[in-house]
Amino acid sequence: KMDTSALADNALLGDAADKSMPDHRDEIATYLRDLSSFNMIRLEKEPAHLESSLQRVDGEMQRLATENYDSFLHGSQCIRSTKDSFCTMSESLRGIQETMPDLIQKCEDFETEASKIRKKRRLTSLMIQNQYQLLEILEIPQLINSCARVEMYE
Repeated sequence: KMDTSALADNALLGDAADKSMPDHRDEIATYLRDLSSFNMIRLEKEPAHLESSLQRVDGEMQRLATENYDSFLHGSQCIRSTKDSFCTMSESLRGIQETMPDLIQKCEDFETEASKIRKKRRLTSLMIQNQYQLLEILEIPQLINSCARVEMYE
C-alpha cells in the first residue's frame, strides 16, 4: 500500500525523473517533499538559494579542475595509451583469426602424417621383434631345395 505522500511523489516526479536521473529518484522525491512543506516566503527565496548553490558547486568544480589538472592530463594519457593498446591487440587478434584456418588445416595434415608414421613404426617394430622367426620362415624354401638335392625327403 502506498501512502499519500508516495502517491504525490509519483505524480510530481512522473516518468521524467525515472528516465533522466533514475539513480537520484529518492533525492528528488525528498527535495519535492521538503519543497511542498516550505512557506511562501521560503518558496520565493528558493530560486535564489538554488542559484547560489549552483554557483558554489560550479566554483568548486573549477577549483578541483585547476588543482587536479595534472591528474586529468595523466588520466587522459592513460586512456589514450589504453585505447592504442586495445587497437593494436585488436589488429593482432584479427591477424591471428585470419591465419587460424590455415593453421588448423596444417595441424590436421600433420596429425594424418603422424598417424601414418606411427602405423609404419608399429609395423617396423613388430618386424624387428619377429625378425628371427621371419628369417627361419624365409629360409624354408632354400632348406627344401637343399634337402631335395641330397635326396633327404624325410
